[in-house]
Amino acid sequence: MVGRRDSSNADYFVNAGNTKQQGIELSADYLKTFDKSLFKMLQLNAAYTFNNFKYGNFKKVTSDFSGKTLPGVPENTIAVLADISFVKNIYFNSTYLYVSKMFLDDANTVSASGYHLLGGRIGWKPAMKTKTVFNFYTGVDNLLNETYSLGNDINAAAGRYYNAAAARNYYVGMAVQFNWIKGK
Repeated sequence: MVGRRDSSNADYFVNAGNTKQQGIELSADYLKTFDKSLFKMLQLNAAYTFNNFKYGNFKKVTSDFSGKTLPGVPENTIAVLADISFVKNIYFNSTYLYVSKMFLDDANTVSASGYHLLGGRIGWKPAMKTKTVFNFYTGVDNLLNETYSLGNDINAAAGRYYNAAAARNYYVGMAVQFNWIKGK
């Protein structure tokens, strides 16, 4: 759907074409528990996506974008998650995300570079003999200090395609969970 404006300055929409969206998604999961070890559990998850998203026939006023790549969709993404539980209720989580270059306009003349995001968290959930669970943790996001846009604006006016994302950053936190059931 493409917006148009008539001679009275009223907006209306027309179907300007079609798309061809082909791709593949693959994922794998692994879980291992350990007895009498420093480790209690290891869980790995990985996913890969290939997107071959193109315009079929797409004409916008006098411009023909037929066969161009759909903007805002990276051709490749890879996501990997790792969770490790240790004795004494200590845990470590790590995340990795790769996003390939993507176009930001219908003509495929502007693009956002690909990027790699890596993060990690280490925490401790002390054993309690109550219905309250505490979780103390610290971590880092964007460990590789990548420059990337968090939410691109497609076909943006005046070249304002990018929304800056945070550089490398660290955090410390505590969560409290109350497991009280009414009536018990």
